[in-house]
Amino acid sequence: LRVQLFYGVGHVIASDMPRDSISKEMKRAKALELSAAELIYPGLRLCGGHGRTVACLRVPDRSQVTPLLDELLEQGVDTLQLDFGDPVAGSNSFLSSDSLGALLHGIEKRSMRSYVLVDSWKRAEQAVRLGARALHGLPSDTLPDSLIQMMQEESVAYAPALSRFLELPRILGNHHALSDAFLAASVPVELLDTFEEPSNLWIGWQGIMEAGERRRDQALKDVLRLSRAGVRLLSATDSGTPGTFHGYSTHATQEWFARAGIDSWTRLRSLTTWPSHFMGQRSGFEPGDPANFVAVDMDPTLSVESLRHIAVVVRDGVVVDRDSLRPDLSRAPFRQQSQ
Repeated sequence: LRVQLFYGVGHVIASDMPRDSISKEMKRAKALELSAAELIYPGLRLCGGHGRTVACLRVPDRSQVTPLLDELLEQGVDTLQLDFGDPVAGSNSFLSSDSLGALLHGIEKRSMRSYVLVDSWKRAEQAVRLGARALHGLPSDTLPDSLIQMMQEESVAYAPALSRFLELPRILGNHHALSDAFLAASVPVELLDTFEEPSNLWIGWQGIMEAGERRRDQALKDVLRLSRAGVRLLSATDSGTPGTFHGYSTHATQEWFARAGIDSWTRLRSLTTWPSHFMGQRSGFEPGDPANFVAVDMDPTLSVESLRHIAVVVRDGVVVDRDSLRPDLSRAPFRQQSQ
C-alpha cells in the first residue's frame, strides 16, 4: 500500500495487512497530500496456519472459522481471498480442505463474498465441490471438460491471473513496450527504467517470470474454452505484482483476453457488469442504477485499443475532472518532506 500511494494511486484495495496498519497508511497518505486516497473495500486474505510466514491471516483449523468470520463481519470486512494451492517446498500456508469448506459455508451464510486462489485445476475442482463461487489464478495443468461443465452449471466465475504471470515476460527488456504512451502517463520513468535490463531482474521474481513463459499458451487456450462454455470471466489485473501497473494493467488484461480470441462483448462484461454482480453492486443504465461509467470516443467493440480513447468519466452522477486525477509522477511533495 505504501508503494501504491507513493506513486499517486488514489483508489486502492488494501489486503494482507492488519486493519490498524491500513488505518495508519491512510493517515500517511493524507500527510503526503494524497487526500483523495480511499479504500475500495477492506478485503482480507486467509491462509493455513502453519509453515513459513506469509502476509495473510491464518486459519489453523475449522474450529476457528465461526468466531473469525463473525469478528471480520463486525469490522466491516466483506470480501475474502482464500488460498487453496498445493503446498510447496516446506510451506503449508494453504488452507486445508476442511477449513476451506467451513469458510465457504460460513461466508455464504453471512452473505459475504470470497474468491479462491488456486494453482492447479485439480485444486480448482476441489474448491468448486466445496462451494467456491469464484476462482482466481492461472493453473498450468490440464483443464478437464468436466470442470468446465461444473463451473458453468454452478455459475462459478473465473478471474484469470493473466497480468500477474504474463506481463513481466512481455515487458522485461522490451523498450517498445516500456515506451507505451499510456504507460508513461501514469508510471514514473525511474520505475519503468528498472525493467529495461533483464539482468537486473530481482531473483525473487524469477519464478514468476518462468511460470509466465511456461503457462502463457495453455492459459490463453483455457480462458477461451471457459469463455465459450459460458463461464463468467472477471478482469483481474493483479496490479502491484511484478510487471503490472495500476490502471494500465486493466487495459493489458483486456489485450490478453483479445489475444486469447475472446469476443469483445465478453471482454467488456468482464470489467463492468460481471465484476459488479460478483461484488453485489448494481450496474447498468436503468433508473436507480449508480451513475458510474466511462465513455470512450471510439466503438469499444471494434478493437481493444478503443478502450484507451477515454472521453468522459462519470462517478456518482458527476463528470470527473480528469486532469485532477493525473498522478504526480515526480512526487515532489514526498521528496521535499523526505529531505
